[in-house]
Formats: sequence, C-alpha cells, structure tokens
Amino acid sequence: MVPKGMVKSILYQILDGKLLCFFFNSSLPSSSGIHYLHSNWVLHRDLKPANILVMGDAPGVHRGSSFRVKIADMGFARIFYNPLKPLAELDPVVVTFWYRAPELLLGAKHYTKAIDVWAIGCIFAELLTAEPVFFCKEEDIKAQSPYHYDQLKSMTRYMEKHKIESDSPQFKLLVKLLTMDPNKRISCKDAMEEPYFKVALKLPYRRMSEI
Repeated sequence: MVPKGMVKSILYQILDGKLLCFFFNSSLPSSSGIHYLHSNWVLHRDLKPANILVMGDAPGVHRGSSFRVKIADMGFARIFYNPLKPLAELDPVVVTFWYRAPELLLGAKHYTKAIDVWAIGCIFAELLTAEPVFFCKEEDIKAQSPYHYDQLKSMTRYMEKHKIESDSPQFKLLVKLLTMDPNKRISCKDAMEEPYFKVALKLPYRRMSEI
C-alpha cells in the first residue's frame, strides 16, 4: 500500500521532465517556482509531492505545455539572509522526514537554499521510480551516520533497477541534486542548465491513460 502523500497519491498526469522544469524555473508558467522563491530570499522548507499541485489542461496552450504546476503550503516558508542567520532558533527543524537534507539530520543551525534543492532531488527520484528513495522511520536514524549515506552509495544500482542508467542525463542531474555536501549541491538556477532539461522539454505530452 502506498502511503498517503507519495507521488502515486497525487499522480500528476505526466511522468516526464516537464513537471520538474516548471517546478524549478520561474520563467516558465509557474511563477511560484523554487528559483523564484530563492531569488527573493525565501526558503520553502517543506517541499514534498503532496505540496505540488498540477493543473491541466489549460485552454489555448499548445499541446505539451497544457498544465500548470503550483507549489503549495507556504506555512513553513521563511526569509533567509546574507550572512545567514540560524533559523532553528526561531522554530524547530521542519521538512517532512523523507525529504530532509542530511545537514539538517546532522543538526545544522543555518538553513540554506540547498535544503530545498535536496528535497527537489528526492521528488525527482520519486518521479523516476514511483517510490520514495529515502523511505525510513525517523527513530531508526543515527545522527552520526545519516541514512542518506547508505542509499546514496547504492544509488547507481537502485536507479538501474528502475531502468535509469548511470550515464543518462536524468541520473547525472539526480546525483547533483542529491549531493551530501550542501556547499557542493547544485542550485536551482544551475540545474536548469543541465542537459536533461534540453531533452525533457522535447518529450511528448502524456496522460496517465497513455502510460
């Protein structure tokens, strides 16, 4: 049984890269994209499939772009600053557990844009596999060795099981989104320049009935 809130419970009509393109990029029809939030010094802090709303078909829009993606539930969103201030002093660590970045599990006091990027990576992996890549109970985690590490070590084998080859554009993007070190994790802006999106934007539009 698929837990409520997972990708399968909202399933979007499309399972290709266009969804992630809208999710990332404010220059596309979703004006509430993560890049837009980050450009305006806002962290979402609770990105997960249940907080992504997909609406279609929009009349008068050419086939292949006839849907809109909205990012919902801004209740945990916070303004961040340069230099960074420790948001954890204001409220506890949020981010739904399966999508929580390793630096938060290790007790980081300064939230950065990288926590949202990690969550996007988790969602992207879920789009590719139709299951949460970091499924685990919170009480099973040891802060000294975040559970992400073991899954990341076996990510190549895991994705190949789902027909995603290690030399594919989507796998290369996923690795950059799910980088353990937040200082080396790709930004939303740079992610949109990845080769994967040049391919994804050319993919045909698909309804669930066609899959």
